[in-house]
Amino acid sequence: MGISRTTLFKIWRTLEDLEIVVETRRVGRAKMYKLNKKNPIVQKFIELDNAISEYYAKKFAEIPVKA
Repeated sequence: MGISRTTLFKIWRTLEDLEIVVETRRVGRAKMYKLNKKNPIVQKFIELDNAISEYYAKKFAEIPVKA
């Protein structure tokens, strides 16, 4: 994820409280989570990611290929 384990543990509770991630099941003592795509915050991040991807796809499509 590009962040330290300590940082992740500091923010994880907030991600749960905002329902950005939701628990899906438990395996033994381990909890399994997934991104909550129904959450409006997550939906906006997905929209942003799509817009950025589309922008760069168009930009790179304009660059001539060197032979």
